[in-house]
This record gives sequence, structure tokens and C-alpha cells, in this order.
Amino acid sequence: MFKKNLILVSAIAASMSFLSSCKNEGWETAETGLKYKFLTNVEGDSVKIGDIVQIHVKYTNSKDSALFNSFKMPEPITMPINKSEFKGSFEEAVAMMTPGDSAQFMIAADSIFRKEYGATRPSIVDSGSFLVFTVKMLKAEKKEAFQARMEKEKAEKAMKEFEEALNEELQGKLSDNPGKKAERDAEVKPKQEVEQNSIETWRDALFPN
Repeated sequence: MFKKNLILVSAIAASMSFLSSCKNEGWETAETGLKYKFLTNVEGDSVKIGDIVQIHVKYTNSKDSALFNSFKMPEPITMPINKSEFKGSFEEAVAMMTPGDSAQFMIAADSIFRKEYGATRPSIVDSGSFLVFTVKMLKAEKKEAFQARMEKEKAEKAMKEFEEALNEELQGKLSDNPGKKAERDAEVKPKQEVEQNSIETWRDALFPN
């Protein structure tokens, strides 16, 4: 009986060792202890502290339950690359990437909730466990270029809103003044006829009878 139990224990230990090796297959370890695995590795310069990146990210607990998933959101996450709060941090992980890369990282749950999120670890996350982050980097910009693009987009949006408001106001005045509307229509109609004649001339030239 003792011999049979010993064989059973040895078999269980071997199975656990095999499962553990399968789970860790393909993972590498950085000098800081950060475990990572690149799913897509694009040639290029990695992002640097101060850069602004657009990423999709999903992270799961040790039971593989998703705690957050931006892949299902309409817009990616835009965030700056700040200095790491601790060894093996999320910032350190993202700073290893180049736009176009996809990778997974194992980050200590206790550290990221306490030092990075400034929050209490939720009960669904075990103490001493790791969160697995799956990250896809879409874009990276220098802070100055990002700010310039934001200002340009803001100005373009403001101009578009101004033009739409002006057009609505003009349409309202025309509807209140039938004479002005008829005058405007009279100006537009000849132009439309000229454009139609030009189209017909072009068509006849290409496809003569």
C-alpha cells in the first residue's frame, strides 16, 4: 500500500511539474524579474519615458478571469509612459514595446494595486498572485507631437461646429424670408445646369452614338 501511495504521489508531482512547464512555456524574464512573452514582435525603436501611446490592453487574474478588456471598447487607451513605480511594473512592460507589437506580461498583483493603482486589492485577486496583461500597441508619439495634433484636431472641430451653426442660422433666415430663398435658388440652379451639361458633354465624348 505504501509503495502504491508513493507511486501515486510521484505521478501527481510529475503532472503538476508538466502543467507548470506548459503554463510558463515561451515566457522570458527581464533583469527586473518581469516575465514577458511577445506574440508579435515588430522591428523598430521601443517607446521611451514621456512618449504618448495608444494601446489595447486586457488583464486577467490567476484564474484567467478578465478584470479589464479595452479590446471590446470602441476606442483604445491613450496614456503617457511614466517612470516605473516598481520593478516589473506596467510602465516597464509597455516601454519594451514598439508600435505594432503584441505581448503578454506577468505583473505582481499586490504591487500594481498598491503602488500603481493606489487601491486595495479586490477579493477576486489572490495575494501573492500575478496578473497577466495582454497588450497591443497601436501608436506612439512624442509628447510635443501629440499635443500639436490635439490642438489641431481641437481647432478643426471648433471650425466645423462654427460652420454648421452658421449654416443652420442662414437656413433659418432663408426660411423666414421666402424672397431671399428664391433669389438664392435662382443663383444655384444655373450652376447646377452648367455642371449637368458638362457631365453630359463628357459622357457623349466617351460614348458617341
